[in-house]
Amino acid sequence: MLKSTNRSYMSVFPALLSLVLFFVMPYAGASATELVDYVDPFIGTGGAGFGVGSTYPGPTTVFGMVKPGPDTMKNGRAPGFNHCSGYYHKDNTIRGFSHTRMNGTGVPDYGNIMVMPTIGEASGMFTEQAYSSKFKNKTEVASPGYYAVTLEDTGIRVELTAGDYVAYHRYTYPETDSALLVVNASHFIGDGTPVSTEINVDTEKNEISGYFVYNGPFSSRGGGLTTYFFIQSAKPFELRGAWKDGEYMTGAASANGKEAGAVVAYDLSGGTVVEIKVAISFVSVDQAKMNMAADVPGWDFDALHARTRAQWEKTLSRVRVEGGPDKLKRIFYTSLYHAFVMPTLNSEAGGWYRGMDKEVHRAEGFRYYTDFSMWDTFRTLHPLISLIAPDYQRDFNMSLLAMYKDGGYIPKWPLGSNYTGCMIGTSADVVIADSYLKGITGFDIELAYRGLMKTALGPTPPGAVFGGRGGIKDYLDLGYVPADKHGGATSKTLEFAYDDYALSKLAASLGKYDDAEMFYERSKNYRNVWNPEAGFFDGRNSDGTFPKHFNDQVWADFYTEGTAWQWLWFVPHDVPGLMKLMGGRKAFAEKLDFMFRKSHKEPDTMMYDKYYWHGNEPDIYAPYLFLWAGLPHRTQEEVRWVMRRKYADDPAGLDGNDDGGTLSAWFVLSAMGFMPVPATNRYYIGSPIFRKVTVSAPNVEFTVEAKNVSGKRLYIKNAALNGKSLEKPYFYHRDLVNSGKLVFDMTGEPSGWGSSME
Repeated sequence: MLKSTNRSYMSVFPALLSLVLFFVMPYAGASATELVDYVDPFIGTGGAGFGVGSTYPGPTTVFGMVKPGPDTMKNGRAPGFNHCSGYYHKDNTIRGFSHTRMNGTGVPDYGNIMVMPTIGEASGMFTEQAYSSKFKNKTEVASPGYYAVTLEDTGIRVELTAGDYVAYHRYTYPETDSALLVVNASHFIGDGTPVSTEINVDTEKNEISGYFVYNGPFSSRGGGLTTYFFIQSAKPFELRGAWKDGEYMTGAASANGKEAGAVVAYDLSGGTVVEIKVAISFVSVDQAKMNMAADVPGWDFDALHARTRAQWEKTLSRVRVEGGPDKLKRIFYTSLYHAFVMPTLNSEAGGWYRGMDKEVHRAEGFRYYTDFSMWDTFRTLHPLISLIAPDYQRDFNMSLLAMYKDGGYIPKWPLGSNYTGCMIGTSADVVIADSYLKGITGFDIELAYRGLMKTALGPTPPGAVFGGRGGIKDYLDLGYVPADKHGGATSKTLEFAYDDYALSKLAASLGKYDDAEMFYERSKNYRNVWNPEAGFFDGRNSDGTFPKHFNDQVWADFYTEGTAWQWLWFVPHDVPGLMKLMGGRKAFAEKLDFMFRKSHKEPDTMMYDKYYWHGNEPDIYAPYLFLWAGLPHRTQEEVRWVMRRKYADDPAGLDGNDDGGTLSAWFVLSAMGFMPVPATNRYYIGSPIFRKVTVSAPNVEFTVEAKNVSGKRLYIKNAALNGKSLEKPYFYHRDLVNSGKLVFDMTGEPSGWGSSME
């Protein structure tokens, strides 16, 4: 709480307003008048072990570049596995407020350009121990476009809002004659390495600027990141000093070293409210100034907050749900919110961006994005965006092509201007093919096809900035990636086969029928790592043999992030073929049923799940696979079980890393009643949870109605699409998006509806 009661009304108004919001907003979901009131950015900020969601509560615009927020720790520690976005809900100390971060990932990076208001002696404020502060969760407030917290050690109330490139900070200090602002220009999240930092303080203009060169745990794979910054203060400040590499220099107005920062002081006699704006750029300091002039030129915190909140309301309004309890609406709209946080806008004012060749380019006719976690997001996030926000997906495709033109390759996990080479498949194959097949055009598909061929037909040259498909030469020679030569070999084989299927569909749509046939045949390579004796996909060696000892519950080195159970189901493009490998429909159904029944009994722990693992990606389609076995009621049961068991409206409300919105998108899609399988143009029907869903977006209009739906009425009795009876448990993209109407008649008992896929 604020320590002084002897100051003007105007100086305390911002703090009083934030406290009012603190008491009102937790109850907003019960009587929400706007969709943003259902969003709780704290969902996914907690959890334990493999159940950490890695989301963050700070403000941002839709896919915004700047993402200000608190970086936290506990007992002086901030271990990377639960601080990948900088914030962890169980912490009790704020290290400072940084301005760049990923959302929901499993690797810490960014967290650059940190500011921290504090009180005390300036000469000691060059260590984190000196300026960090305890805080309590009960003083935090978060909603789309807004975050606030009280720093317990100093009584300072911190409020944040954001534009695309500019973070706006508002601090309400207690009355004091030692009010300080610390700028740590070399702050970062996780175990990184600072390379070079420069900071300059201009007391005449009340500005601070500089840059930070940093090799992060992830960004170092592609040469690191350089972040430029420009800070303006509405209230004049006095210089106290700067530091570099652990040496504080009283009165210094600049510093240059591996690490550097500065401290300025405020005279609060005219009011205790201090406002600063922080613009970032990946191009230059001058570009950061341009970003501020274009994005937030004036001084009106509440106006910017209102602008960003309105943007989020418009975005969330693309999908309106009716019926259902407020708890489900909170989970739904928070999930939808998280689906629009990442990728990250990277084209700056004027369209300038730093490309994969480290040079500055201009995006014309589109906005350039980066931070594509495509091994995760190709499964649910991009199909969701293609469905409800095709305007954004078109720009995502354009961005991937710009990366190809600038850097020579279409990436699979770009971070900033870096090829990280992270994960196994070339998932852009699926992302681009799926969106194009769904009618998203306006980008050079022939150029895209050439770029995709570059990594699909063979290895990249030695020393290439991008590794492509690791092990593809053996994959082409043997029909699989051998386990005795490559890590994650079995998973790679399965992923490559699916990537090939996506390319076959894309090639056919472009009239390249020879390519289509070739890739279609390659898409069957998943069969080459099937071990009939084990009844699973297994690690197969170069000589064709399988390991002598097989364990279906172990995360073996020939799997990537999963066990044999989780990779068993990753043949989304050919489920009938998978059933045949297993011995037919009955054996397939029994094995799938066994896995879920074991999963229901598996306790939540800090470790990975041994059977169905919703908190990670490989088996995320598994609840829908009962449809192929003629058991739609089992899909309906398991989809509802996942939504009930694996999601909640609290900080531990995600089952694991959101992975750039992947888990959130799964909930949004499943709540609407269906799940797409990318590159098939099909949506497979599960169990909707709302009475009505209305989607209204550019070039997309459709409704989904679920009559008599409830927590117990989860089974589908009948279905109709556009007035015609729908007998099969799937439909096509084209039949829904053009003013389509999908109607379900729900019941409390399993029915015979949808039992045939033929």
